[in-house]
Amino acid sequence: MKTLFLATAAVAAFAAAPALAQTAPTGSIGATWNQVEADDFEADGYAIDGVVAGPVKGDWTVTFGAKMAWDDGTIDDNKTFSGQLHLTREFNGLRAGGFIAASDAAPGASLLSAGAEVQKYFDKATLTGAVSYGTINDLDADLWSVGVDGGYYVLPNLRLNANAAYSKIDVSGTDLDAYSYGAAAEYQINGSPMSVFASWDRTTLDDVDLDVDTLSLGVRFNFGGDLQQRERAGANLTRSVGGAAGIFALGL
Repeated sequence: MKTLFLATAAVAAFAAAPALAQTAPTGSIGATWNQVEADDFEADGYAIDGVVAGPVKGDWTVTFGAKMAWDDGTIDDNKTFSGQLHLTREFNGLRAGGFIAASDAAPGASLLSAGAEVQKYFDKATLTGAVSYGTINDLDADLWSVGVDGGYYVLPNLRLNANAAYSKIDVSGTDLDAYSYGAAAEYQINGSPMSVFASWDRTTLDDVDLDVDTLSLGVRFNFGGDLQQRERAGANLTRSVGGAAGIFALGL
């Protein structure tokens, strides 16, 4: 199922390529190191991701993102994949639409999700909200999530943000509540397409007394403008997918 989704998303992205080529797409390619801690568990992980966004018709925008992640050891034995496809419309400083996503969530299991999202643009800030539903059939798990993100641009190439989310998880008939919050910063070097970023996130499962902390550091190669222009073009929508998925992937 996940392979079918990724293939469909790839076909959609290639189908949109002629339109994107006419308008110079916006996006980034990044590399990340992260450290995940959960009680006595600790692990280092790495990821390579890419995102591209561009208008396809009028005010409509397609955003496609993909990521490969792995933990310490041999990549071939530990890699996981995820992909997202967003379709949104921008009008009067507001972007709204929906997305579908798929990711490895546990050995032999995949998380499939879909949701709606909205972004409001201000002079130096962006507010993002998203709601989603996901399912992991192999684990008999359903996830409902709602999240918000607030970003402030000290400069067009310096972004600070904070986020929070709530998820309701039903695993084999057992209900769990998950709360997530975090903060991040990204700076694009003046006169360069390169940016550096750092983030910290915590997800808490009160019902089982579990906290999952994730610290991430990384670099990105950006194209199509500075950080604020990239966000307003729809190239940061991939941040709205996630929430409690990190519980199953332990942050990957």
